[in-house]
Amino acid sequence: MRILGLVAGIFLFAACSSDDPSFPVDEDLTAAVCVSHGGVVIGDGGGGDVFRPDYVCPGSGVAPVGKIVNEEGEPTPVEGGVCCEK
Repeated sequence: MRILGLVAGIFLFAACSSDDPSFPVDEDLTAAVCVSHGGVVIGDGGGGDVFRPDYVCPGSGVAPVGKIVNEEGEPTPVEGGVCCEK
């Protein structure tokens, strides 16, 4: 019985982790994937601020979900961007 309780506790802990399961696990997302999962693309203003480890997204106050990469054939933005949860 105790083992069952321990297994259930571990399962519940894993299920309640802070990672949002609606976003893909990959840290590189296209803008379309970001938006289709309810995110918003935040472009870098030129100083690289959005790529710093301590950057938090406006509104949510949490770290970006991932870095925005281009789909085949898309124009390449000069500064890049990140995907943030709304």
